[in-house]
Amino acid sequence: MFFYITVWQVALAGRAAVRFYRASVHIRNAGADTMDEVMIVSKQSAYFKVPRLDGNHQIKKIKQGLDEIPGVLSVSANDQKDQVAVDYDSGGTNVSAIERHLRNMGVDAQLISNRDHTM
Repeated sequence: MFFYITVWQVALAGRAAVRFYRASVHIRNAGADTMDEVMIVSKQSAYFKVPRLDGNHQIKKIKQGLDEIPGVLSVSANDQKDQVAVDYDSGGTNVSAIERHLRNMGVDAQLISNRDHTM
């Protein structure tokens, strides 16, 4: 039995190009004619409290700004709870980079939680 690892870079279409990385592990059994592939994607979700989150203009600005970060998969906002949720691939970015980007945009955001969803 042997295996090798391939890293893929995937570009998603949308308002901004988003890049994230996924690794695949290929396993071949001795004497077998087929190869099995196992996909490993490390998806995480970061939740931020954004005081006085109001108006579609501010939400749109936050979404567009975070979409510029390679590895960010999706951004959603709840203005009634003053929260922003960011799904990202940890192979392309991390929660510190997201927090830094929000600060550079002038958004006062505090991290509530960060959850790992390895798939």
